[in-house]
Amino acid sequence: MTYVVRGPAVHLRTAPVKPPPPPPVRLKALAKFAELSEAIPTGVKPEEFKVASSGFIALDSPPSRHVLLLEQLISSSSSNFRLITWDSKRPKRILDHSGHIIAVCAGQPQEESWLESVAQATALLKEAGA
Repeated sequence: MTYVVRGPAVHLRTAPVKPPPPPPVRLKALAKFAELSEAIPTGVKPEEFKVASSGFIALDSPPSRHVLLLEQLISSSSSNFRLITWDSKRPKRILDHSGHIIAVCAGQPQEESWLESVAQATALLKEAGA
């Protein structure tokens, strides 16, 4: 930051701040995750997504009065939807057309105490009024 003095007032001028670089990929953790998770390939091409200069943003589209049921989405031959079943425990990697991870169903820890810990945390939050 620099201070600019003009007459009796002091103005604060801030320089554009660069975001910090992303942390390095921990290859051991990545290998362990890849080994333990199921890969689900898709034909998604992220390079074809519409983006703003600052990155991906959802496009605002006019509201639709036409509602589709799940069965209609996944059974239509013209639809690009596919139902992926997931037990919410084991992780799954969703891959793009090049094999890059574009989404993750993370799952939950495999420790036996996990459900008990979640139950205790939930009870404490309820008790606190959250």
